[in-house]
Order: sequence, then structure tokens, then C-alpha cells
Amino acid sequence: MISIDRSSPQQKIIGLLRAVPELVDEMTHIEHLSRSTIQITPTRLNIIRDFSTILALVCCALVLAFYEYGLELDESGNYLLGPTADPDVLFGIKILGYIQFCTAIMILIGELITRAHLIIRSSWRHYVEKNRIEF
Repeated sequence: MISIDRSSPQQKIIGLLRAVPELVDEMTHIEHLSRSTIQITPTRLNIIRDFSTILALVCCALVLAFYEYGLELDESGNYLLGPTADPDVLFGIKILGYIQFCTAIMILIGELITRAHLIIRSSWRHYVEKNRIEF
């Protein structure tokens, strides 16, 4: 819909008529997704994406709040200069990172499920149209 030429009313109508098959495909695909056993809709993906972003922001806030730059004694008795933090905070950051990683994987799989069918169908339509013109 974004790529439709809107320079004149005639161009708008022609562009909309050309976009009708893709719009119908998208509407039927979203309806199919909303009626499937595991409902993966764009709205639910947006909720997961927002949750993943909030987790990432919480991890960043924990790092900014609790990490300190200082000396740390290692096993051999040498001092190491670097970032340090409370082990409980590090464990919390690690757990939140794992949860955020899982939500990112869920978003990736959900995007593949919701968009792959439409991309394949659109590409096939363009391929058929190209062959019809050439042959």
C-alpha cells in the first residue's frame, strides 16, 4: 500500500486495483492465523516484542546501577582492574538475558510464521506475471 502512486486519482485507483490480490491474501492469512490452534497474530507478536524490549531495558538499568569499575583480586593474588558487580545481580542479569533471548527467538519464529506465507505467495504471483508477459 505504501508504494502506490498517488500523483493523480487515476493512478490511485490503478494502484489499488493492482494491490487487491495481496490485500486479500493478507486478510485471509491473518484470519487463518487467528483461527489456528496456536494463535500467532501480529498483535501478539507486538506484545512479545514490547516485553522483550522491557527486559532489555531492565538489564541495561541493572548494569548501569550495580556495575562498578574497580580492583578485584584473582586466584593467584594479582589485582585485576575491571568491572565488578554483586554476584546476585550478575545472576539476575543472566536470567533476564536468557528470558530476553527466548522472547527474541519467539519473535523470530512468529515473524516467520506470520510473514513467510505472504512473501512466498507474493513472489509466486510476481513470477507468474513475469512469465505471462515474457511468454
